[in-house]
Amino acid sequence: MVMERHVEAVIFDLDGTLVDTEPLHKRAWEIALAELGLEMPEADYTLHISGRPGRDSCRDHFGMSLEEAVATTELITLRYWELAAGNVEPLPGLTAFLDRLVGVPKAVATSAVRASALRMLDELGLIAAFDAVVTADDITHGKPHPEIYLTAAAKLVVAPERCLVFEDAPAGIAAARAAGMTCVGITTTRRILEGAHHVIDGYEDERLVELLTRMHVPDL
Repeated sequence: MVMERHVEAVIFDLDGTLVDTEPLHKRAWEIALAELGLEMPEADYTLHISGRPGRDSCRDHFGMSLEEAVATTELITLRYWELAAGNVEPLPGLTAFLDRLVGVPKAVATSAVRASALRMLDELGLIAAFDAVVTADDITHGKPHPEIYLTAAAKLVVAPERCLVFEDAPAGIAAARAAGMTCVGITTTRRILEGAHHVIDGYEDERLVELLTRMHVPDL
């Protein structure tokens, strides 16, 4: 049984949580790595790349130097936007859900670099919906380290234990839990989300309003 906490702020991951971009990210990695003469076995993306900062994955999994990792992530980002530009939209029910949270401090905490994150939020028409955006450029340690979520809470001026996180990836769920936050897993990209305190199928899931009511989310 999960002890329900009063929630004062809501923090969202971006890719896979606000928008279903996981297939585009995976394809961008495949294209970019192939151009560099590297292979990515099918399981590697899920296990070592999804939900983590690209530079970390390049260094930790592919053994690249920092300079090589920066250049590779820039190439991946370029290929990603060739696939994504004009082809993305918010997850079903998200915009209406955010409208219901008017007055509740909200942030995005994403492993994407700032320029790419802001471009995606602009594509989705969601920049104005959030009070803060924390990206890979703002932290030293990427997910599953809790730094990105602790930074988001600080920007919202809300205690970590009063923050509710929406995540779709194991690394992000681990980061939210390590930050002392309650985490809702959303099954956009994977059905099994170990470690999440709660799991929903999307923002139109009837369990969502019931959950947030129990957690006394203001203005719901």
